[in-house]
Amino acid sequence: MRTKFWVLTLTLFFSLSTFATTFLYDADGTQTQTIDGITVVLAQGSGSNKPAYSSYNGMKLYANNTITIDAEQAFKNVQLVFAKNENKEYVKMSCSDGQIVSDDASTSLEDKKIAVWTGETTHLVFTFGAKGQRVLFQIEIDGEPIELYPVNYVDTTALDPEFVYGEPTTLTVPDMNFFKHEYAFVQQNIRVSCGQGSILNNDTAHYFNCNAGYTLVFEASQPMKGLAIDGYVRKLFTASVEPGSIEYLSPEWGDEENEPVVVVKDIDATTVTISCDKNLRCYQVRVYFDANPKESVYGSEEAVEQIEPTESAPTCDILGRPVRSGYRGLVIQKGKKYLVR
Repeated sequence: MRTKFWVLTLTLFFSLSTFATTFLYDADGTQTQTIDGITVVLAQGSGSNKPAYSSYNGMKLYANNTITIDAEQAFKNVQLVFAKNENKEYVKMSCSDGQIVSDDASTSLEDKKIAVWTGETTHLVFTFGAKGQRVLFQIEIDGEPIELYPVNYVDTTALDPEFVYGEPTTLTVPDMNFFKHEYAFVQQNIRVSCGQGSILNNDTAHYFNCNAGYTLVFEASQPMKGLAIDGYVRKLFTASVEPGSIEYLSPEWGDEENEPVVVVKDIDATTVTISCDKNLRCYQVRVYFDANPKESVYGSEEAVEQIEPTESAPTCDILGRPVRSGYRGLVIQKGKKYLVR
């Protein structure tokens, strides 16, 4: 009886020691993680830059940085998932023990590649070369070969023709993260799709965007009347819409105060397409079905007469230049925007 118990114990121990251990790198910027008795440390090494969180939603590693793995039991396989970008030079890796097959010669799909290390040790150091940088997404230890899947996210859920929309219907950022790819998501029975963009919803960023030169499409099961996009755009941002017309386009840098940067009216269709010459970042979008967005949505309902005129608060145009009495158009006083008719 004792012998059988001893054999069972050995079997369980061997099985547990071969379970995969996965380390993920995202917005929290964690450089040291310990899981299942294995510690992985991303360090500056002899480089001039420390590892840092990247907008690719991974950890960026620079020249001469290191990845150190220490384990209570010997491991035999390590897979490292990196970003792939053919237009940038990669920093090469060396290892303190065993052998590594670089990601240039291993599995790859679209924007990701996998480097594979094999050997047997409890202590391993990867050292990056003197030139280039990498973005690290994942480290898998003693696991099955990682399968990479397409990174596009396209939700093909059919829209419900009987859905009753609110007025307005507010769209927020989906709970997902990916960077620079095609996406389509359905929320409140409205499909939002983009030929190339990002969705970021983590500790540091909450938005979906449309990249420069692409289109942002909204589709509903009933005709839409207007859109108010709260978000961020750079100066000189321009856009066109089909069908409908752009009633308001932010004349300056957008901000993160959930103020509209683009307002569209007179859509009168179930699908509307916005074409962007530069990046359009959306924190939330209000979709109107019964009527066009009111002027108060984008701050033009207030008249300049409502401002208490004082010598210490001059009236300026959107470029900050003082304007004289009788000026017509969008003005700024005391940090607020008003439309003088």
